[in-house]
Amino acid sequence: MEAPKENETETLIDKALREEPLRAATHGFARRLKSRLAIIALIEQERQRFGHFMATGGVLLGGTLGAVTLLFLFADLPGVLMRGIPGVMGYYDYFTTSMMTFWGGAVGAFALLLGFSLGLTALLTLRPGYK
Repeated sequence: MEAPKENETETLIDKALREEPLRAATHGFARRLKSRLAIIALIEQERQRFGHFMATGGVLLGGTLGAVTLLFLFADLPGVLMRGIPGVMGYYDYFTTSMMTFWGGAVGAFALLLGFSLGLTALLTLRPGYK
């Protein structure tokens, strides 16, 4: 038996569907359909609002960063701070030295904690019976 050609199949389906009586929609179908369409519209509206919100936030962030950059470039704020505040370079040296000292000591503690946690993870996952 040969398969019917595409046009013959479409004609057969169309004929079968025309002979079928139209059934009435179930009670509440239109209400449920409208509520689903309203939900879909709200989701699409929220997607648009989120996109606009993110674009606005990006523009504000970029504008703020640009304004701060221009302030530093044209107002020479670092130079004003260094020349205008007595002892600022000494405070800067103190701050950088304290940060280097802190991170120099903290790296050993972080390495110890990281090594312990990685070892415990390897021990637990490589034991027999682990699923």
